[in-house]
Amino acid sequence: MTKTVYSTEEFIELMRAVEQAGWHIVRTTATKNGAGISVEISTEKQRNT
Repeated sequence: MTKTVYSTEEFIELMRAVEQAGWHIVRTTATKNGAGISVEISTEKQRNT
């Protein structure tokens, strides 16, 4: 799943929601126009090892 955020606040909110769901952020990439950050999210539950 990929989401695009446009501010630090949006990124932090997304990061917290992802962590609460037990998912994880795979990759972050600046958008081509530089106005945002594309965030790739894995919805597979992380395993605690």
